[in-house]
Amino acid sequence: MADVRDGLAKGLEGKLDEEQIKTLMDEVLAINKSVHTDFTCKECGKRQRQPALVPDARAVTSALTELMNQSWGRPGDSKVETEIVVNRNVYLVSEDEDADSIDIPGE
Repeated sequence: MADVRDGLAKGLEGKLDEEQIKTLMDEVLAINKSVHTDFTCKECGKRQRQPALVPDARAVTSALTELMNQSWGRPGDSKVETEIVVNRNVYLVSEDEDADSIDIPGE
């Protein structure tokens, strides 16, 4: 997955100038959705319904999150390699039947 992301980043490098990125951000922040609003007519007093555009906060948040994830990676993602640590317990058994305890070096 990182190889695909790196390949896309290299392919897009230099393709978007500062003005295009600003335009993209402006478009994302201006995402609207169509809803129906109910109102009472001032002249006749009837309830009416009319379509209206309102900001779509969910779509804006989703788009910004996706842009940030593509730019900087998901929170908690790390490009640092990790190593596996295996803990093993060793038990010493005394052959001496009269021994109550065993001295373990380092303890």
